[in-house]
Amino acid sequence: MLIKDIPTFDIGPQASELLDRTDELCEMCRPLINGPCSMSMADAARMESIHATLAIEGNSMDMSVMRDVISRVTDEGPFDEVVEARNAARAFDEIEDADLWDVDDLLRIHDTLMFGCVEKPGFRDHDVCIADRDDNIIYVAPHFDIVEPMVVKLFDWCGSSELPAPVIGAVAHFYLESIHPFPDGNGRIGRLWHSVVLRRFDKVFDIAPMEPEILGRRQDYYDVLSRCQKDDAQDCTLFIEFCLDTCVSSLERLADGIGIRATVPDSGTPVSPLPDEVSSHPRTGTPMPWAGRRPPSRSGIPPCRR
Repeated sequence: MLIKDIPTFDIGPQASELLDRTDELCEMCRPLINGPCSMSMADAARMESIHATLAIEGNSMDMSVMRDVISRVTDEGPFDEVVEARNAARAFDEIEDADLWDVDDLLRIHDTLMFGCVEKPGFRDHDVCIADRDDNIIYVAPHFDIVEPMVVKLFDWCGSSELPAPVIGAVAHFYLESIHPFPDGNGRIGRLWHSVVLRRFDKVFDIAPMEPEILGRRQDYYDVLSRCQKDDAQDCTLFIEFCLDTCVSSLERLADGIGIRATVPDSGTPVSPLPDEVSSHPRTGTPMPWAGRRPPSRSGIPPCRR
C-alpha cells in the first residue's frame, strides 16, 4: 500500500442498498432517542460497545463484571483485562470532545486507550507484521517512517469527504487497522473512530452499537479485513460493505427488539406504532424509565441525515 492508494474503494449497488436501508432503519428507531428511555439505553449500549470491542481482542471478562470493574465496585479479573476495561471507558469519555480528523487527538485518545499496555505512547518506531496462530505471516504493515504521512492523508480525506458518514467511518476503520500506526491497539482505535463517526452522524447509533455485531461475526470480520489487505492497493470495498451490513444488523436488532415492523413513512406503507410498554433494553435487559407508561410520541421526527 502506498500513500497515493489511500483510500481505494467503490460504492456499488450493494453498498447503496445498505445505505438506503440504514436511513430507513434510523428513521424507524429515531423516536427512541427522544424519550425518557434514551439515557438508560445509551448507557447500556456504551457498555455493550466497550465489552464487545475488548472481547474481539480476547478480553475474557463478563460484561456484568466489566461494568463493575469500570465503576470500581470490584477489581475482579486479570490485571491486564481490568486495565483494558478502565482505559476503554476513559477513552470513550474523552473522545466525545475530540476532533476526529486531528492527528494529535488520535494520539491522545490512543494513549488513554492503551495506557499501561504499551511501552511508550505515539506512533510505532519499528516495522510490524501480523501472523496467524501457526506463526505464518499474513500481513506486513507499511514501513514505520511513512505511518504519520499515511494517517495525515487518511484524515485529510475523511475530513473533506462528502460521502455518507457510514462509508467514511468504515474507511477510517479499515485504514487505521491497515496502516497499523501503533504497536498495539489498532483494532480498538479503528472501531472506536468508526463508532464515533456513526454516533455523530445519527444519534440512533447511541443505542444501536456496531461493536457487538462485529463480535458476533468476528471471524468474518477478520476474513474480510485480511482479504482486502492482500490487495496491492488495499481496496476496501468489501470491508465497507461488511461494516454497512453490521450497521443494518444492529439497527434491525434494535427495531425487532421493540416490535417495529415497517418501512419509512414515505414508502406509502404505514409505520407500526411503538409498543405500549417497553420494560427493558431489547438486548441487555436494562430497565427502561418508561416501563408501564406510553412511550414517546412519534411526532416531530426530523428527516434522516447522511
